[in-house]
Amino acid sequence: TLDLLGAHVAERADEIDDALRENLDRSLQSLDPVERSILRIGTYELLFSVELPVLVLTVRSSPMPLVGPVFRQAARYSTPDTGSKSIPC
Repeated sequence: TLDLLGAHVAERADEIDDALRENLDRSLQSLDPVERSILRIGTYELLFSVELPVLVLTVRSSPMPLVGPVFRQAARYSTPDTGSKSIPC
């Protein structure tokens, strides 16, 4: 459920935010809250979800290259005044 996913994201928030900071050209706090949430959930799923297909985990030595689709979703749902052009797509 979404509540459980939210709890898992909150538990790993520091690790998730560290991974995101490495890929953003501005602070997480400057992102729109919707963008930030999408990025955090997607990053959690890529880094920590045991439900990722085994093929994805064996093909990639690091899941971070897979974050691109997450960034694209965040950019898609962002607002014009948040400056989402800095989200690497």
